[in-house]
Amino acid sequence: MMKLWKPVAASRQALLIVLLLAISGLHAAGRAEAALNPGPTKSECFISYETQKMECAPRGTDIQQFITGKTGLPVRGLEKKDTSTLETATLSTHILGYIYDDNYFAGGTLYFTANTVDYPCRGYSYGFPYLGNYGWHDRASSMSAIQQCRVAIWEHPNYAGAQYGFYYSTYTLGPLNDKGDSVVFAQ
Repeated sequence: MMKLWKPVAASRQALLIVLLLAISGLHAAGRAEAALNPGPTKSECFISYETQKMECAPRGTDIQQFITGKTGLPVRGLEKKDTSTLETATLSTHILGYIYDDNYFAGGTLYFTANTVDYPCRGYSYGFPYLGNYGWHDRASSMSAIQQCRVAIWEHPNYAGAQYGFYYSTYTLGPLNDKGDSVVFAQ
């Protein structure tokens, strides 16, 4: 009986060693993948209202140039001076606003854009029905709107559940902090 026990114990030890090596290999592979794919928290991303697709650039990239390169249109809404009285004459990509990963406008940033010839929220609204499509399910902690827009966030996809907003800017999402799933920008 002792002879049977020792090989079984040895095979259990061997199996344990193999499992530990496999787990550490998977962990190392996960670290390598994370280094290759930094994800939304280490990048600045924008979602186009027209395509409902997200594009990301590494943090520190000139977001205005990046968006222009992706849309082929000039970008409005990031100007340092007040442009509220200026009229636009050509089709442009307008920044509607942002949501942030952390309170007080910190962490990963997700920009929202729309292509218009006028200021975007004058009589129009722009909805983004499910932030989970962009890796932002229950992530947003603060938000800000620009270009005469205000922003609201809903607890569930398709503008369902509790709502927080419409605000020009809010450093926290109160009861919807890290719980929002859909966003609307409107006047």
